[in-house]
Amino acid sequence: MKKKQIIGIILIIVIIVGLFLYEHLKKTTYEEVMANLIEEDEKVQQITVYSQIPLVAKTASATIDDPKLINNILNEQIKLKKINPLNLPNILTSLVIETDKDSYEIGFDANSIMIGSVRYVTTPTINPINMMLIEEELDWEIIEYTPFIWK
Repeated sequence: MKKKQIIGIILIIVIIVGLFLYEHLKKTTYEEVMANLIEEDEKVQQITVYSQIPLVAKTASATIDDPKLINNILNEQIKLKKINPLNLPNILTSLVIETDKDSYEIGFDANSIMIGSVRYVTTPTINPINMMLIEEELDWEIIEYTPFIWK
């Protein structure tokens, strides 16, 4: 009986440690994700923001070429946690980051960021990049182009 109890306790400890590691592996930072996305030797030339207008088949677009604002967007301090992409509403805003070598797309909404097929919930709860773009006086134009459908 004692042997079964020891095996049971060890099994419970292994499960608890496994759950802890699983939760820990889901956490990262926006800075780490961006460092993995954009090579160190790449220079960001501009960021184009596309924001779908709900209930209308049009998109608002603005191009950012101010180095200070680009730096703020790329280096924002945000804690991220991987989540199931189906748990939140569709992504309606995309950033297309154009470098001297490639371009990258990031989708986001008020409380999440999506890079590729991986979606992250943001901490703080309200996505700081979303707030930054709302507060900036960008030169928006209405276009009929939807650059990317995030699912």
